[in-house]
Amino acid sequence: MDYLNPLNNTFLLLFISWSIGAITEPLLRRWIDYREVRNYVLRRSRFYRLIRVTLLRSLIIKAGLNCNSKLKTIPGRSLKSLMAVRQAMTEAEIGHWIGFVVMLLATLWAFLLHASVPVLLSHMAVNVLGNVYPCLLQQYNRRRLDVLIRKAQERESAESR
Repeated sequence: MDYLNPLNNTFLLLFISWSIGAITEPLLRRWIDYREVRNYVLRRSRFYRLIRVTLLRSLIIKAGLNCNSKLKTIPGRSLKSLMAVRQAMTEAEIGHWIGFVVMLLATLWAFLLHASVPVLLSHMAVNVLGNVYPCLLQQYNRRRLDVLIRKAQERESAESR
């Protein structure tokens, strides 16, 4: 098996999908206003806990796998800093959704080229763990951040009175 062929190397394909997502997302930002993104895949936050998104969150925090420096800390609790972190979360989420689609298309291409079943299954499993779960994690964190933003807006409106 040729491991330099992205269709046979699942982790190389994941890295390529992340790279395409990182390149494509800033281009999309020119046409889409991310401040208006309010869509969530799951309606209730308890579903995120049910599918163990919180486990991934603790793993990322403990292992230091957070690659986005904008998401590591929130500098203060001001509305402006909370909105900036929310923007960075949405950008990261959209980049992972792009990576998910790229890897899904590559898996389909591998299927059409008669790749083996274990290769296809590993592509799908790594795609879910490497792209879908980070998207769900961003949505889970964005829900929590929206509560803080709402409180900061209420605090600022109370202070302005």
